[in-house]
Amino acid sequence: GIMSERYFVDIHVPDGSVVRHELSKEPTMVGTGPRASIRVSSASGFAAEQLELLPDPEGVQVKLPVDTRGSVIYEGLEQRRVHVPYGADIFVGKTRLEFVSESFGGRRSQLMLLLVPLVLIGLGFSIYRAASPDDPTSREVLAPPLFDQNRKYTCPQSESALAERRSIDDERAAQAKQQRFAFDSADGVQAALLFGEAIACLRVAGKAQEASRVNATLTRWSSRLNGYYTTVQLRLRMALNEERHQDALTAVRELQGLLEHRPDGPYRQWLGQLQLSLERRLSSKGS
Repeated sequence: GIMSERYFVDIHVPDGSVVRHELSKEPTMVGTGPRASIRVSSASGFAAEQLELLPDPEGVQVKLPVDTRGSVIYEGLEQRRVHVPYGADIFVGKTRLEFVSESFGGRRSQLMLLLVPLVLIGLGFSIYRAASPDDPTSREVLAPPLFDQNRKYTCPQSESALAERRSIDDERAAQAKQQRFAFDSADGVQAALLFGEAIACLRVAGKAQEASRVNATLTRWSSRLNGYYTTVQLRLRMALNEERHQDALTAVRELQGLLEHRPDGPYRQWLGQLQLSLERRLSSKGS
């Protein structure tokens, strides 16, 4: 009954393990510092007192203290205060937190522990259901990072004044693509790449302060894109598991747009095979 309802947070840490903590009816602080009720390692990407959690029957109120830097990623968007329903998850740094209610039954939570590996450390994709060997929905494929961590941005202009002008054009183009991101996921990534080039050009032009400002914008935008990338992978997994083929196809196309800038590889090839398979199923269903 309602009186025996219990609330939990499952913390998926970067080494791939999952630690469950019960949440009390009082605010609980999560972080790396000694005053945190739930302590996590510094490898998690958390600050000393990073996150305040307060459960209620519908979900968990998640709040960052006023003086805390950073953000929470929920459904691909950066938040500082958000109400998260049970069965949903958030990302902080390199760590995924999923909220569970005992009345929720744990069924979906357990399913997600099986089906939703920690994509931030690339544990790949698994669907556990009967399927033929050549069915792309039955394969396990490693998802690459959205951005190449070793990418070096360069400016096509070497002369100071031209480099500065180029940086202004790049930043304006990036901002325009940010606006179009809601309609085409590829534009969101192109915006990040343009911000990166703008930073390189500002450095060539000797504008260190401006470069720092644009770099902060790029960091925030990249964080949002990485959260969105993770969310779309989750949507794809759940849609495939529940055989919602149209929803799965929509997610596949969004992922293809996000990864358009990346070299071809097993994951992109698998997305192409998955797209064909889903289109065939939808076509046969409609005929």
